[in-house]
Amino acid sequence: MSMSGGGISAGRVSAISVALLMLLTSVNAVMGSAVHDDASYRAGYVAASNSALVRAAMARPEMAPATLCDTIVQRALVGDDSTWIVRSDFIRGCTRAIAEAME
Repeated sequence: MSMSGGGISAGRVSAISVALLMLLTSVNAVMGSAVHDDASYRAGYVAASNSALVRAAMARPEMAPATLCDTIVQRALVGDDSTWIVRSDFIRGCTRAIAEAME
C-alpha cells in the first residue's frame, strides 16, 4: 500500500468504514446490548401464564400483547414490593408467555 500521491482513496475509506461497521454490529449481536434482569422476566412470564385468561383478554378488539403486558406491569408496579421490577424485562417475559398461550 503506497501512501504517495495524497493518501488513502475515498473508496478505500468507505470500504474500511463498512467493514468496521459490520464488525461492530456482529460483536453487538453476539455480546448483547444490555444486561437483562431474570427475576423481572420471570415475574412477567408468571403474570401472564394463565392461558385461559390470556386468550380471553386477547380476544378483545384492539388488544395486542404489548398493550396487555403494559396493563399487567402497571398493576404490578402499584404494589409496595415492586421497586425491584425492571419494566422492560417484565414486559419481555409477559409477551413471551402470551405468545406461548396463543400457540
